[in-house]
Amino acid sequence: MKGQQIELASGDMGDCETAEAFMEIEEGIADYASWVKMFDIGVISLEDLMKRYRAKQVARYYLTGCMLLHATVLMNNGDDNEILSRMVNANSVGEGNLLTIFREQLNVFKNQ
Repeated sequence: MKGQQIELASGDMGDCETAEAFMEIEEGIADYASWVKMFDIGVISLEDLMKRYRAKQVARYYLTGCMLLHATVLMNNGDDNEILSRMVNANSVGEGNLLTIFREQLNVFKNQ
């Protein structure tokens, strides 16, 4: 509904279009999991992975979420198990969403 305000994972209020964009960013987690893990086990090449990362998309949110997660993992010395565990085991959506964890990891990285 146009003009409808809903609570976002951050606790802020936003319109449905903004909420949908945030949800699609979270769906980038699956994009990361499929493409990076296929690369890790040797099913796809680095060229294939880079092709995916450079893909032009009308709905850029999935790839944005994938890139945010990849950056978060790199700031965590490449350990995606710890990052994904924090997401899965979070006490709330607000605590376990990608943007919250990215922001937390960025603060840790800046203070190293």
